Amino acid sequence: MNQVIWYNIDITIDGGRELAGPSFRFNYYREPTISDILPNSGPMRGGTNVNVLGKGFNQEGACNKTLRFSVFEVKPIQNTYDTSAIVLSPPAKNPDAVVVGVTLNG
Repeated sequence: MNQVIWYNIDITIDGGRELAGPSFRFNYYREPTISDILPNSGPMRGGTNVNVLGKGFNQEGACNKTLRFSVFEVKPIQNTYDTSAIVLSPPAKNPDAVVVGVTLNG
């Protein structure tokens, strides 16, 4: 069971003497993990449907799921489940292995 950890955040405009508005809630989430990538290769032109498997992809407070292939960001092309996300691979300039990562807030 994923327990959501959150804190109320107050913003001040003068070092803590006067609040700039109401408190807001800030949610922490567990770092998502990747366990496999299927398929694990594709053409340099990109456009391959890639299923990224792992856990923690759907957590409360996550609002901008993004996967990175090296420096290229892609968004899931269909609903993301807690254990998988499907994306289209971006084009590449050189044939090589790249690091794939996932972030929940862009």
